[in-house]
Amino acid sequence: FISLLVYKDDIPASFVPDKTTRQFRKICRHWRAISEIITDIKIRMRWILNQHNFPGPLNITGDSARRWFLGQGHLLDTTSSFTFSQFLVSIEHLELQQLPIRRQILQFSDMPQFKDDILLFKTVPGIADIISAIIIAEVAGFNRFHDAEAIACYTGLTERTRESAGRRTQGHISSSGPETLRWALCEAALCLIRSDPTYRAIYNRIFNHSRNKGKAKVAMARKLITWLWKMHQTREP
Repeated sequence: FISLLVYKDDIPASFVPDKTTRQFRKICRHWRAISEIITDIKIRMRWILNQHNFPGPLNITGDSARRWFLGQGHLLDTTSSFTFSQFLVSIEHLELQQLPIRRQILQFSDMPQFKDDILLFKTVPGIADIISAIIIAEVAGFNRFHDAEAIACYTGLTERTRESAGRRTQGHISSSGPETLRWALCEAALCLIRSDPTYRAIYNRIFNHSRNKGKAKVAMARKLITWLWKMHQTREP
């Protein structure tokens, strides 16, 4: 039966991006993998500081953590000092690794097939070079989607709907699309609500209704991809 459907061309083919876009995706996903390791290390370093009631650097990076450690690291106990120094070496090494990855991403971003869309999306508060590049690479063509709801479904940020005996319930998000795209949209949504009071008000309304920061962040990420789709259609910043 399946062979007959294939013979009649009744089974739609899966979308496969061109080779350049696939390579673009690979380097963007590598960036995300390194970024998540760095984030995990930062959380552990912050936990050590909180244990000792030290505020530490406002934003932990290799440079800021190194300066703090040289100035106040002697105030930590022996084990915490050793652990913090190990994390510090790791984060400095990973940040060095990110430099050539960033250069490669920017080289892809300058290609004619990506450049205009990336410049357009960078007009959104909180979306810079890397996040805009990841979104463009993972979507692989906004024109593939006939409306904003279609691209929202592709991201996997829409809720599953269950129906039984005439009763409909909403479940968790489907998580059916590219995981790296969801990550980038959530990161962009957080930056957006921190940098623009209009979108912070939208987030606050969602949070006041759900009383769940995670759900509110996901809802903002879902709204963001629909706004980006509309921007792409109208070409308005």
